[in-house]
Amino acid sequence: MNSIHSDRIASITTLTKLLESNDWNGKLVVSPDVDGVVSANLISHIFDAELIGFYDPGSTSVLRLCEGYDWSDAESALWLDHDITDSRIISVGQHMIYPYARSTTDLAGFEDRPDLFEYDRRSNFQRNQQSFNPHDIGRFGWDHPRTFPRCNQQDCEGIALSNDISCRRHGGSWTLGDWDRIRGFRRKYPFATIHLLLAALQHHEFNITPRAELLIAHSDSAWLAATQNANNAVWWLRNVLDSEPNARSIAGTLPQHTTSRETMLEHLRLIWSLDDATIIDLANEPRVQRESGVRDLSIYAAGYTMGNKQHLHPRWENGNLDDLSIAISSMTGWNFRAASGSLNITAEGDSEKLDPRRNPSWEGEDFARWLEENRVFSLAFTGMDTLRFTTNMTIL
Repeated sequence: MNSIHSDRIASITTLTKLLESNDWNGKLVVSPDVDGVVSANLISHIFDAELIGFYDPGSTSVLRLCEGYDWSDAESALWLDHDITDSRIISVGQHMIYPYARSTTDLAGFEDRPDLFEYDRRSNFQRNQQSFNPHDIGRFGWDHPRTFPRCNQQDCEGIALSNDISCRRHGGSWTLGDWDRIRGFRRKYPFATIHLLLAALQHHEFNITPRAELLIAHSDSAWLAATQNANNAVWWLRNVLDSEPNARSIAGTLPQHTTSRETMLEHLRLIWSLDDATIIDLANEPRVQRESGVRDLSIYAAGYTMGNKQHLHPRWENGNLDDLSIAISSMTGWNFRAASGSLNITAEGDSEKLDPRRNPSWEGEDFARWLEENRVFSLAFTGMDTLRFTTNMTIL
């Protein structure tokens, strides 16, 4: 199954063309976290776009829009830091979204593995033709062993590829170990959505202050993800992000950001300031409250990464996004337009988590059928054994 999107060679310029196009209405729907609002700030600064709401695939998936806006506005908006599988919506996200990698041997071209899943952009429960994700370029996939077909030899549970009829022991050409260096969740894009946008818009003129640099590094805990798997980060930096400077500062075996004690102390002070401005809420984690009332100890103990360092303060669920935009803009120095007034739940769906040990193979087009049958609105492979997705999204 081939899609319109897969017929062209995706690159970061694909995202540039989308952002500079008239294919979206100048409105933004983002994730309710640091990466979402910083990404919205940059797009608002360059294109005078307006933030109108949040999509939050939490325990219950909800779309919250500011008063005066409805589903039709959201449907034509640009959704940032999300990967939406409703073909009406254009999204820019960076989650792992492919069940399989496109190559079984190396990284050149990602085209030596035939007859595997592609997003059919013409289906209702697939991605919009204009949507962008870096895994469209670096075709790494989740590749969970439970999703692969089994050997056709009787009583053998060995893994086979779609174009093999047997496991390695029975004459097949592949084993899990052969492919370990280029497969699976550990090859996920390690940076944030804001790094994608910065790479796509490098030719635009805008200033990045030292404080904005810290906020960019903090987004989605990108500095930590890039440090933990340095070689993977360098691959994405060189092959997808065109060595964008903010990504470069946190990538590699000796990244500028994490090898400077003063920079890390500044990062700590940034987190404090986000809490002081009630942009985030460090006190909302019960374990942290129990262990220490001292903010710096709780932050170091959590490694900067727990949800309360990234997710917005619950107060913003009620609205007044114009106040939030002022607070973020004061840190970045970028202009930021956001709608005023209260936020109202405009649509909601069911949040689900898939356990691959209890599900059948997704060989070939089965994953596309699974998207249709489950009416999947958004999805993300979020761990070695985890797929989180939203179903039955209903406009209220």
